[in-house]
Amino acid sequence: MENRKGFVLILQSGAGGYLGCSEKADACNHASRFDGDGWVFHCEFDSYLNGRHRRSRPVVKLQLIAPFGCPNASAMAAAIAVAGMRHCVDYLIDGE
Repeated sequence: MENRKGFVLILQSGAGGYLGCSEKADACNHASRFDGDGWVFHCEFDSYLNGRHRRSRPVVKLQLIAPFGCPNASAMAAAIAVAGMRHCVDYLIDGE
């Protein structure tokens, strides 16, 4: 898998998706148009957790860029887990 970078918007509910932006300011501006509360992350598609196997999910490293709205900080882990299941990837917060 090639190493790709971009931005992802995750709402507090776990909904959201990848943003077609190449700059941090554009991603934050795009997120400001959404109703709801959540976070904008810089994402980097890294590798597969258990080697390259057809059943393993790709690992995507996330780095928090900015919150939007008023998200509950304690809801972030659950929102990331739900979004990962929806997107068929394993999201990892950079540094964990």
